[in-house]
Amino acid sequence: MGRILVAVDLSESSALVTSRAVELARSMQFELIALHVYDPDVLMQTLADSGMALDQYIDVLQSDLLRLTASAGAVGLRIRAEVTEGHAVGATILKTADRIGADLIVMGTHGRTGVWRTILGSVAEDVLRHAVRPVLIVPLRSATVPAPAVSRASAS
Repeated sequence: MGRILVAVDLSESSALVTSRAVELARSMQFELIALHVYDPDVLMQTLADSGMALDQYIDVLQSDLLRLTASAGAVGLRIRAEVTEGHAVGATILKTADRIGADLIVMGTHGRTGVWRTILGSVAEDVLRHAVRPVLIVPLRSATVPAPAVSRASAS
């Protein structure tokens, strides 16, 4: 069975990305693995502010991923939710894709350009540059985007 890795940041725009991934998983009868990469620095602050233990925090994120996939219509699909830490989100997405043997990576991009992209970096661009498998980029500028942009990475 094939696998689609959908990488989300759990922001409001994650619903659009996840719904595209669910559509593909359903049409290809693939397993869907929803991935969230959290920043260890954010984790420490969240744990300090909330009083949660690490395992509770991860459980909450996994539940959020499962709720997200369910609301995107993933009922009846094989679903897994993975939560992992990483400062380098793009590299972590690629390592996860390698580990699980993903046939496709689906993720969103806010389409930042110029100074903002230079300052903030671009996870999507990082994944596209280094991927050895197909990557589907869903533009997030508008929730009414009719079709996602597709890029196919070549094996290097």
